[in-house]
Amino acid sequence: MGALAASGALVTAVSLAVLAPGAMAAPASARSAVIVHRGKVTCTRRPKIQPPPLGVLKAVLARRGAGQTVQAAVPAITIKPVCPVGEIPVVRALRKGLPNGNPDQARLARGHDQGLAGRGPQAPAGPPCDGTFEDGYCYYWAGATDSRTDQGGGHTMTIEKPVVVGAGHALEELSVQAGKSDGNIVEIGSSVSSGDPDPELFVFHWLNWNPTCYDGCGYQQYSNTYYPGMDLSPLVGHQVYDGYVFYQGSWWAWFNDQWLGYFPGSLWDGQFQASQQVQWFGEVATNNGVPPFTQMGDGLFASSPHAAPMSTLCDVNAAAWRCFYYDQQSLYQTGPKFYTVAHTGFGAIRLGGPGS
Repeated sequence: MGALAASGALVTAVSLAVLAPGAMAAPASARSAVIVHRGKVTCTRRPKIQPPPLGVLKAVLARRGAGQTVQAAVPAITIKPVCPVGEIPVVRALRKGLPNGNPDQARLARGHDQGLAGRGPQAPAGPPCDGTFEDGYCYYWAGATDSRTDQGGGHTMTIEKPVVVGAGHALEELSVQAGKSDGNIVEIGSSVSSGDPDPELFVFHWLNWNPTCYDGCGYQQYSNTYYPGMDLSPLVGHQVYDGYVFYQGSWWAWFNDQWLGYFPGSLWDGQFQASQQVQWFGEVATNNGVPPFTQMGDGLFASSPHAAPMSTLCDVNAAAWRCFYYDQQSLYQTGPKFYTVAHTGFGAIRLGGPGS
């Protein structure tokens, strides 16, 4: 067992017979992960294949007409593994002090289910807020949402480095949701928090709208290259393909075209086995008042051709083992004076803003 420092957190290398990226796995019967949760032991088989590749349904292409193009997937940038083959990084120190937000959480708290678009400013119990006030922070969102029954979702996103002013965070992420009011959720994305100017990879999950914790609370690591809490500075400006798929009883996350890790389905007592909604969005949490000052994306409004892009917004069909992307997402933005979103192509958006 080795140890190394990364992103200010203690990271240990734990031997779990992890394969090198792209290598074929051993037979599933010989490779299973044992998870202890709530006094139960659950055995989960690791995927023997690569994450679901992108695809466009032929029926969708036929309806689009001639002369239109679909954005191709961007090849993954190569990052050197932080652990040798046979070992994986385990982050011991979870990030503290980050508020928990989600575009649907505020909607649920207001006691209705009328969709995300058109939400007006909420009366805060603290500093002025032109977004949605929750737990001492003002939240702003800009993104896209799609409702259909599938087994996960994904997208291609560019790693950005927004400037966070004061307490709070700025992030870009994908969330896969289902259950009552879509309150069972797995999330993956890139976040910049107060006190640390560099973007970090994060995962998070909700249990029937009960927030858990960042980068832990049952999460199981798999990759020997990428891990929640890692510094993503080497990837700033580069596009990565990430998402979740429900496979063999667990929600498996992938990042930059390789498996990251998973949340066991037992965390939801087996009640979260398919997706009903997928969201792709930027989020700012701040207590600066109005204006919020913190950037979303790269700090440019979505009207700029250089604003933060998200493309191949896709839903996973596990039977076909494809993440099919469409052009049927609905857009929403909570504080258009500060942060905006725009449709830019087939299953593609731009989002962001300066916050002032």
